[in-house]
Amino acid sequence: MKNRVSVTIAGNPYSFVADEPPEYMQKIAAYIDGQYKSLLHGSKMSQMEAAVLCSFTLCDETFKTRESAENMRSQLKAYVSDASRAKLELSEAKREVERLKTELEKLRK
Repeated sequence: MKNRVSVTIAGNPYSFVADEPPEYMQKIAAYIDGQYKSLLHGSKMSQMEAAVLCSFTLCDETFKTRESAENMRSQLKAYVSDASRAKLELSEAKREVERLKTELEKLRK
């Protein structure tokens, strides 16, 4: 379901239509507005420079987050692979134990 939300970023009103809930869109707008205002606070940069720097900073965060997520996915795959290998080794060790028990019983007879 499409939701329409109106937000204010950098003192300018914007309207968005999105599948996400309005609260989520407002949360994003508030974050962007906060980043923008923190860049302008006590700075002599123009609004355009602040907007570009804000965009750059947010994209940097996004790229680093994606890279981190990909690293975690790779680690998780390695852990799953290690766990599967360990499970197989355990299964083989149990079979060997059973084989040795059977052999021991035969030798005792």
